[in-house]
Amino acid sequence: MKELFLKFKKLDDGVTVQVRKPVEYENKAVFYGEWNISTNQRHGRGIQSWIDGSRYEGYWKNDKANIKGKLIHADGDIYEGIIKRFSIGDWSNDKAHGLGTYTHTDGAKYEGNWKEDKQDGYGKETWPDAACYRGDYKQGKKCGQGMFKWADGSEFEGQFYENNIQGKGIFNFNTRCIYLG
Repeated sequence: MKELFLKFKKLDDGVTVQVRKPVEYENKAVFYGEWNISTNQRHGRGIQSWIDGSRYEGYWKNDKANIKGKLIHADGDIYEGIIKRFSIGDWSNDKAHGLGTYTHTDGAKYEGNWKEDKQDGYGKETWPDAACYRGDYKQGKKCGQGMFKWADGSEFEGQFYENNIQGKGIFNFNTRCIYLG
């Protein structure tokens, strides 16, 4: 817990909090951290661990993960928010929201905008074989303008819809042939 208190500053929102002993919930999840003494809700800095090995560490507000934090999934995948100037934040009501990075254990990674736990807005996705996508996402899928580069060097720049190439664009084959249309 000491690490968490060093990593995350006390929320400056006027709420009086206190650190309590760890609390175990009916689902066997355990929370340790700060509580709003007026509402008896998790509020401020805290860590919650689940029986499957998942763990969230960061800020809580109104009994939910909010503002900034890191979620380590049971399979080792990690979502961590990025706070930048003028961003909304990386957690809102227990969901990834704002700017964040999701790293898979196989090395695949998404960095960009999130909305209600889904990729939404501009982002960049990379894979271990050097393939990558940069562009727009909507509801967790590539949608809008984007550029996809395959591991063999072929590239497509243009329109995507629900993770598929759709609409106008330029396909540049690794054979130096180009298709426009």
